[in-house]
Amino acid sequence: AQSLPWSGQLRLSSEDARRSEVLAAQVVARLSPKTRLAFGYAQGADGLVAQVQGTRRPAFLVAGSPMDDSGFSKDTDFAFALRRDVGRWGLTLSGESGNAFSAATRQEIALASSRQRRESYTRIGIAIDRNWGDFDASLGASWLSEDRTILGARLHEAFGSRGADNLFLDAGAGWIFRPGWRLGGAWRQGYTSARQSGFLAPGSRFVSNGWSLDVAHSSLFQRGDSFALRVSQPLRVQSGGLNFNLPVAYSYDTLQATNGIRRLTLSPQGREITTELAWRGALLGGSANASLFYRKDPGHYANQPDDMGVGVSWNTEF
Repeated sequence: AQSLPWSGQLRLSSEDARRSEVLAAQVVARLSPKTRLAFGYAQGADGLVAQVQGTRRPAFLVAGSPMDDSGFSKDTDFAFALRRDVGRWGLTLSGESGNAFSAATRQEIALASSRQRRESYTRIGIAIDRNWGDFDASLGASWLSEDRTILGARLHEAFGSRGADNLFLDAGAGWIFRPGWRLGGAWRQGYTSARQSGFLAPGSRFVSNGWSLDVAHSSLFQRGDSFALRVSQPLRVQSGGLNFNLPVAYSYDTLQATNGIRRLTLSPQGREITTELAWRGALLGGSANASLFYRKDPGHYANQPDDMGVGVSWNTEF
């Protein structure tokens, strides 16, 4: 019997569909000699921006870059980055949308809980970059709109939170000071304004920042490997807080309460500083990563003991 080509629809059973869930994906395309487009699923826009810019960043396990730090954990649904060469400069537009977890970045157990609430957010950004031989630099700005959270934090429904608006200003630079050696740094400055609603009064604003410094050496032990050291501070509230319009006194003569403004300062006493030494290269027919890290005041908690650790991974294709 002759085999005919299949012309029907391809369907997965409910069990196969559950098992075949896409965890993450990205596509990068060159639309023209001067234009590149990247979009991704379950990936943030910051990584896509670095990819279309051609930026090579050292890979670290714990010490992150402020360029992709929003101050809270998030689950990105969709992101894109569009870069256009304009003379010697590069102009990049980006955007992403997803859900913010109502928990601190370090509370991984809470994030894994199905009871953890998620609130939507949207972010758009613009960046410029340029290379001058062994020196490269970039500047960027992005606007992050949160529907109900305030820099990832969720207030009780009684306060009537309507979310917040955030402005992030970014600066990054790198310098190849010797063949195979690169010195890099990045800074993110954040300005957050909570929307007035319920008990939340006007003037609820605060400032945050994060930074990183790293030095990397390529082809140290073998051709194509990377050995790098990074010192970084995750995004941290530097000053400011929330204003609440609350009852502060009660008159038994008029049977009425008197409201007043009470300010909640959000700047923590602790300051997390992470130092990490990382190596990445080929090993035993696969790709290996190894890192040694030390964190002071994890999560910016002053009473948290410092922690240190070692991370090793190895993967291969077959």
